[in-house]
Amino acid sequence: MRHLLLISALALSALTITTPSQARTEVATTATYLVNGNGVRLRAEPNVSAQELGKLSLGAAVTPLQKTPNQSTLNGKTAPWYQVKTDKATGWVFGSFLVPATNYTDAALELLRTKLKAESVPYADAVALYQLADKALAQTKSRNAKGELELAKLLALQLSYSSIPSEQMQQSPYIDWYNQHGKISFGDDPSGQYLVSADAFWKLADQYKKDPIGDEIAWQASQQRLGGECEGFIGCMSIAMQRTEGEYLKRFPKGRYVKPALANITEFLKEAVAGWKAPEQDTRDVDLTKWETILRPQAKNPNAQKALGYLKQLQALK
Repeated sequence: MRHLLLISALALSALTITTPSQARTEVATTATYLVNGNGVRLRAEPNVSAQELGKLSLGAAVTPLQKTPNQSTLNGKTAPWYQVKTDKATGWVFGSFLVPATNYTDAALELLRTKLKAESVPYADAVALYQLADKALAQTKSRNAKGELELAKLLALQLSYSSIPSEQMQQSPYIDWYNQHGKISFGDDPSGQYLVSADAFWKLADQYKKDPIGDEIAWQASQQRLGGECEGFIGCMSIAMQRTEGEYLKRFPKGRYVKPALANITEFLKEAVAGWKAPEQDTRDVDLTKWETILRPQAKNPNAQKALGYLKQLQALK
């Protein structure tokens, strides 16, 4: 009889046994998430010491299966762990590395906007940003979104170039990456870097000039480095400023970035007035007629009054 009771107890116990994941998880309700880091570890269990099953790239889409009801803290961030399914494996990812993606394009754009604000990122991360923009571009039908994603590709490409050590520019994988984009890139000796040509940005700005994103593209074009070094020479700086902020004002005289464009131009013209008579300066390359063409449409803009004042002084000095 005692043996029968023991057997019955064991049988009941077997019926109520659950797996560790079942005992401590909840069903995840969001249909899809994007990975917001590069090289994020996929683990066999929801903890940092569990076996690593692989690494997920930035922007990878994953399907959540379940999550832990309790949150953990990792690198100062608190979140649950999620069990996710990828195209290659199923495993656990810490929640701070995931962002909801009800719409893939919208989620990708938001991720790109956040990441591209950084002044510098590791080379592999910048390449991953480029690839994310390229992937989202192939999936969107919105013209304005296409323009923003094309811009994101150019910005990510420049970020990738900026992270390449100058002494390794001619080595793989850097030279191979540069060669893939050689038609819109060039090597700049003074900075010891590859640069994305500003012309690539202006061409894109022309393509989307009638779309809301066109203004942003044109402003980003005006902020790109042109290569070379003016070394304080007014003539060189005048040409460069007319090709950057000046070009933006010509294309978008009522754009969102008129105020900062005018501020930069005003500062240059102020310096030009101060240094005009310096013996080392050759001001023959300063095209004041072109500056008149750029600034005259801004005559009623209070932010342009100082710039126009300095231009008038330069015309008197000329």
